Amino acid sequence: MNLKVYQIIQLPNDEMLWKQVVQKVVSMGFFPGEHKLRYCVNKDFNYENGVFVGALHEQYIPDQTSIDADREETSIENIEPWERTIFAIDFNHRKLLIQQRDYSPKNLSRTTARTRITGVLDAIWQEVFEAEFNYIMTNLFLGNEYFIKNFVEKTRVLGAKLRYNEKHGWAVTNIYDGTKFEESWKDMWNSDESHLHEIVLRARGGGDLNNSPLFKLALSPGGLEIESITYYDSQEDKPKTESRTAFDLIEVPDVTKRTEILTALHQSHKYIMENQKKLAALRAINLE
Repeated sequence: MNLKVYQIIQLPNDEMLWKQVVQKVVSMGFFPGEHKLRYCVNKDFNYENGVFVGALHEQYIPDQTSIDADREETSIENIEPWERTIFAIDFNHRKLLIQQRDYSPKNLSRTTARTRITGVLDAIWQEVFEAEFNYIMTNLFLGNEYFIKNFVEKTRVLGAKLRYNEKHGWAVTNIYDGTKFEESWKDMWNSDESHLHEIVLRARGGGDLNNSPLFKLALSPGGLEIESITYYDSQEDKPKTESRTAFDLIEVPDVTKRTEILTALHQSHKYIMENQKKLAALRAINLE
């Protein structure tokens, strides 16, 4: 499970008011949705060290069917299914976190869940803080060095997605890590006038890209922007990908929609606390 991180625009640094917010969030009743369906915030929650974790539950139109004694398909009557979305507030760093998940019911979506969660919070914000609940997307503003130092130099690189901005330089003078390199390769690269925008490299089988001349060359132009690196995680014994598009996500391993609610809340709180440095580093994106 992944939690997408947003920056809360206005949140006073007052623990007494934070506790008021938490109590009001988990004390609210059912809300009416479309098609006479309802949604609510589960009364179970986790609040400790300035981090609240709760769950939005949304009712949906069931489309399950069954087979009767005559082997004919029939709809299942008298069921009222609900879907769950974990969300959290890190009061310390003024962050809202919402589970990124897919929904099979047609009346549910990520946008619907986010709108309902922020709608509940807006009503509470106006009551407690006398202000609207405003939030904005976040990102980590990290350069290529982040990928090179943490993955290219320390792991087996299995794949890479690289983009180039010619305005910031296409020509290669020196290889990124200072190693000697065949001049004919650099000459070939520098003579390319195709306006190449993106390169995707992948190793096959038990190989890796770390000593690939093409990979070293592709990492060296001034206009490079590393989009993602796929690497082998020796601790988990599997490939993983670090991507710029996932910088605003906090991973909560081993939690699915079928995980028992108290376990899901506990695990989410645990990994939010373990990622406090990342949450502090995430900054609001300037949309202007």
